[in-house]
Amino acid sequence: MKPDDLISAATDFYLSSRDFNGYPGHIIHREHNLTYDTIGELFLKLVEDGSGTIVFGERNSNPHIRAFDDEPRCR
Repeated sequence: MKPDDLISAATDFYLSSRDFNGYPGHIIHREHNLTYDTIGELFLKLVEDGSGTIVFGERNSNPHIRAFDDEPRCR
Protein backbone atom coordinates (compact mmCIF):
# COMPACT_ATOMS: atom_id res chain seq x y z
CA MET A 1 0.00 0.00 0.00
CA LYS A 2 1.20 3.49 -0.86
CA PRO A 3 0.31 6.66 1.07
CA ASP A 4 -2.19 7.70 -1.63
CA ASP A 5 -3.87 4.29 -1.32
CA LEU A 6 -4.32 4.92 2.41
CA ILE A 7 -5.94 8.28 1.68
CA SER A 8 -8.34 6.60 -0.75
CA ALA A 9 -9.13 3.82 1.73
CA ALA A 10 -9.69 6.34 4.55
CA THR A 11 -11.95 8.46 2.35
CA ASP A 12 -13.98 5.41 1.31
CA PHE A 13 -14.22 4.29 4.96
CA TYR A 14 -15.43 7.71 6.05
CA LEU A 15 -17.98 8.20 3.27
CA SER A 16 -19.42 4.69 3.54
CA SER A 17 -19.75 4.71 7.32
CA ARG A 18 -22.97 5.56 9.07
CA ASP A 19 -21.25 7.64 11.75
CA PHE A 20 -18.56 9.39 9.65
CA ASN A 21 -15.75 8.50 12.06
CA GLY A 22 -12.07 8.43 11.23
CA TYR A 23 -10.19 5.35 10.08
CA PRO A 24 -8.74 3.57 13.14
CA GLY A 25 -5.34 1.91 12.85
CA HIS A 26 -6.64 -1.44 14.08
CA ILE A 27 -9.14 -1.55 11.21
CA ILE A 28 -6.44 -0.62 8.69
CA HIS A 29 -4.34 -3.46 10.14
CA ARG A 30 -7.18 -5.96 9.84
CA GLU A 31 -8.59 -4.92 6.45
CA HIS A 32 -5.29 -4.46 4.62
CA ASN A 33 -3.15 -7.06 6.44
CA LEU A 34 -0.50 -4.45 7.25
CA THR A 35 1.82 -4.48 10.24
CA TYR A 36 1.51 -1.61 12.68
CA ASP A 37 5.04 -0.56 11.73
CA THR A 38 4.00 -0.29 8.07
CA ILE A 39 0.88 1.68 9.02
CA GLY A 40 3.05 4.03 11.08
CA GLU A 41 5.40 4.56 8.14
CA LEU A 42 2.46 5.38 5.87
CA PHE A 43 1.04 7.83 8.43
CA LEU A 44 4.45 9.45 8.85
CA LYS A 45 4.81 10.01 5.10
CA LEU A 46 1.34 11.58 4.93
CA VAL A 47 2.01 13.88 7.86
CA GLU A 48 5.47 14.86 6.60
CA ASP A 49 4.17 15.85 3.18
CA GLY A 50 1.17 17.70 4.63
CA SER A 51 -1.42 15.29 3.21
CA GLY A 52 -2.65 13.98 6.55
CA THR A 53 -2.85 14.46 10.27
CA ILE A 54 -3.25 12.09 13.17
CA VAL A 55 -5.75 12.64 15.97
CA PHE A 56 -5.22 11.01 19.35
CA GLY A 57 -7.54 11.06 22.36
CA GLU A 58 -5.61 13.53 24.54
CA ARG A 59 -7.52 16.70 23.63
CA ASN A 60 -10.95 15.19 23.13
CA SER A 61 -12.29 11.96 24.55
CA ASN A 62 -13.42 10.84 21.08
CA PRO A 63 -10.38 10.58 18.77
CA HIS A 64 -12.66 9.72 15.84
CA ILE A 65 -13.81 13.31 15.40
CA ARG A 66 -11.92 16.49 14.59
CA ALA A 67 -13.18 18.65 17.43
CA PHE A 68 -10.20 21.02 17.41
CA ASP A 69 -7.70 22.50 14.96
CA ASP A 70 -4.62 20.40 14.28
CA GLU A 71 -1.75 20.71 16.69
CA PRO A 72 1.56 21.99 15.31
CA ARG A 73 3.94 19.37 13.94
CA CYS A 74 6.67 18.22 16.31
CA ARG A 75 9.40 17.55 13.78
